[in-house]
Amino acid sequence: DISKYLTVGVTANYAQNIYDNIPMGTGMNEYSGVIMSAYQANPLNPIYDSDGSFYIDPRRPQVDNPVALLEIEDITHKERLIASGYVTIKPLEGLSLKAMFGGDKKINRRSNYTPKTTLNGAFTNGSAYKSSSNATDYLMELTATYNKTIGDHKFNVLGGYSFQKFTSESVYASNKDFLFDSFSYHNLGAGAWARPDVGSGYSLGSIYSWFARAHYNFNDRYLIEGSIRADGSSNFTKENSVGVFPAVSAGWVISEEAFMESTKSWLSSVKLRASYGQTGNESIGRHVLDYYTIGGKNTRLGLSEIIGESVFTSELGNTNLTWETTTEMNIGIDAGFLNNRIRLSAEYFDRRVSNLLTTRSLPSHNEVKSIYDNIGETGSKGVEVTINSVNLASKNFEWTSTLTLSHHEDRWIQHFPGWVAAPYEGTSDPIRANFGYRSLGLLQPGQAPPAAQPILLPGGIVVADLNNDGVINDYDKQYLGNTDPGLIYGLNNAVRYMFNKKYILDFNIYFYGESGLLKWGSYKRGDVYTTSGGQNATTGAFDSFRHDNLDSTHPGIWSKSTEWGDHYVHSVFFARCGSITLGCTLPVTKFVEKVRVYFDVTNPFIITNHEGLDPETEGSSDSAYSNVKGTSGSAYPNVKSFNVGINLNF
Repeated sequence: DISKYLTVGVTANYAQNIYDNIPMGTGMNEYSGVIMSAYQANPLNPIYDSDGSFYIDPRRPQVDNPVALLEIEDITHKERLIASGYVTIKPLEGLSLKAMFGGDKKINRRSNYTPKTTLNGAFTNGSAYKSSSNATDYLMELTATYNKTIGDHKFNVLGGYSFQKFTSESVYASNKDFLFDSFSYHNLGAGAWARPDVGSGYSLGSIYSWFARAHYNFNDRYLIEGSIRADGSSNFTKENSVGVFPAVSAGWVISEEAFMESTKSWLSSVKLRASYGQTGNESIGRHVLDYYTIGGKNTRLGLSEIIGESVFTSELGNTNLTWETTTEMNIGIDAGFLNNRIRLSAEYFDRRVSNLLTTRSLPSHNEVKSIYDNIGETGSKGVEVTINSVNLASKNFEWTSTLTLSHHEDRWIQHFPGWVAAPYEGTSDPIRANFGYRSLGLLQPGQAPPAAQPILLPGGIVVADLNNDGVINDYDKQYLGNTDPGLIYGLNNAVRYMFNKKYILDFNIYFYGESGLLKWGSYKRGDVYTTSGGQNATTGAFDSFRHDNLDSTHPGIWSKSTEWGDHYVHSVFFARCGSITLGCTLPVTKFVEKVRVYFDVTNPFIITNHEGLDPETEGSSDSAYSNVKGTSGSAYPNVKSFNVGINLNF
């Protein structure tokens, strides 16, 4: 605070992170990550051969040794500096002029070496690459704010301009065919590959905004606000670069009305509010111009390779691209009860996203098969509820809770041009809808196989032939549900206790979760086949249908089930304990104003009906069979971590 007319401020933050990456991946065979490779492996195999090299199963030579994958060196360095400064001038009473300037500098470096001890490394005789990128964002924001009070009338007006510039630059190089692994990624020139890969890139972009907002308050009872902004983006042509987005909102503090005086004993406050407005999205990159790529088109003749270069169109530009627009209507209520010891906030929203920035397909005779465009419209409706409560309160003890609940549905309103509905699809289906066959259970001994599944054996899954044409195809699929959760919830409890008049003990426990998640089952039920390749099977094989387990609901291993339908589709819920924190604030000393020692654990446990590794990280697929077979089983689960810390205030 330089004076009552002038205020300045500076904020800066620097962070560095170093990651020792592990090849997770979701591929198969030689492209498998550690998790996928490990749980497919025969557990009876040794880790090493007699000569000390990593053992490769001769029955599955295309799958890498999972321990060998840990030999891959892959290090990422990230540095980030965020800084900003501002100047505020108050030349007149109620008038504030502010100029803010900021910068965000990000530097990323990655180094990787895949040794010859892995299958991919052996194929390339060792491969290494190094990449480096840096990005800088600059921000300037100029605002003028005027406040004025005339009796019961309060006015607040704001106007401003902001400009943001983005630059990024990258370079990378790689090589293969190393004499030995010792160089790792520290000497790319040691590789003998005929065509070492090298490349670089640069990008520049900017956005700007003119904006204004006016707020009116009468007697802290009636509130109304309107705003408008004109946003421009370098991602579009000059003619289409600007989008105009208005908004308006209003509030009524009912509890301030005279007729509410009789409710003060139990209804502390109540406010109705509503809003309607638009926002824009330009985050798609610059796709208004055609892009061309220079690439190698090599031909192999015998043992020789003829190297050639060519220039070809890699992307078609679209000069008609413009802003994607989100239009939202919101109605809400805020209420406080029992002297605001219980506070409720509930709202309903209806959101439409039009002129979606996405890609659409082009006719197959085109060299480029797709183009970016503004097409389609989606809608979302939902409710959100938050309850804050002071459960217990005294001079030395306080317990507070926060409960959040939300539900939403996303649906198509207008599909892309040229979209042709499948027999089972509708024009307003959920965006993440899943379709499939209905399972009728397992074929029992003595039952004849259905006409549509003539080779089905006892223990196989019978799926419904809805149109009775003797064929299982798209006309037999139905809507099974969508992968959006039916309910999202969170619960936080905080306890604060003072003892001996100088020690403060604090405890916090946080839960969050979802229910109504559509899942296609887990790898435990899908990977039950021990094939001739020696692939490991899960213990789900013990529950499979067989001659001495005819009551099983799990198909037999040799049941010839080519379609699984919704046999394993189920509604999943989980409630995860996100964190538990215990802290103690100690008495102050002569030199330290405040000392707090704490211990916390993140993700200590989860309650769920899902059989897989983690219902939160495992995805869902529109293919029941592929997902049950474990394609999502390689997703790494949330980790548990323990932390001990101390906060000192001087």
